Order: sequence, then structure tokens, then C-alpha cells
Amino acid sequence: VSYQIAFRTKSRALEELNGTPEKGFSKIASLFQNIKNADPDTHYFIKHDSDKRFLFAVLVPGMSIRISSSLRKVASIDAAHCFGQYHGILFALVMLDAQDHIVPIA
Repeated sequence: VSYQIAFRTKSRALEELNGTPEKGFSKIASLFQNIKNADPDTHYFIKHDSDKRFLFAVLVPGMSIRISSSLRKVASIDAAHCFGQYHGILFALVMLDAQDHIVPIA
């Protein structure tokens, strides 16, 4: 079995198991809406380009909004670079509460 045939077979098998990246990106809106339905204070924003391709999304949990006045005034931003077919950066914004617990903000 050649490398190319093995690679294509593996890629098709993974696509059958996990779906395509496009299908995963298309589910973000329904995922965020389900989170908002569970917690109406949650806010989110999803941006697409003119061809309706996903560009970025922001999710702010309602819990973070409700307790924001009791958080310390120092925020930490971390980023993870994503590699593969779709390059990008995953940002996370967190703050500390009065008991030094990490609270996700966005």
C-alpha cells in the first residue's frame, strides 16, 4: 500500500468519524444558541465573510457578566495557535475572583 493511498484512506475514515471542518464550523451558531437558551444572560457574536465562511466568534458566558463586579481588575489573555487546514488563533480571557479562582470571561 502506497503512502498516498494510506493517507487518503485515513483522511476519509477520520472525516467519517469526526465530520468535516466546514460542518463543525457550521454548528457553532446552534451551539452558542443552546448555551444562550440555558443561560439568557450569555452574549455571543459570530462573524462571516461575504461568502458566508466563518471568520471568528466571541462567547461571553452569562455567569461571567453577573459576577463581573466582584472580580479583580486584572485580566489575563492567553492564545493558542491552531495549525492544519484552517489556521487561526484561539484566545481566552480570564480573571480572578475574590477566592483566587479562575473565571472565564470570553
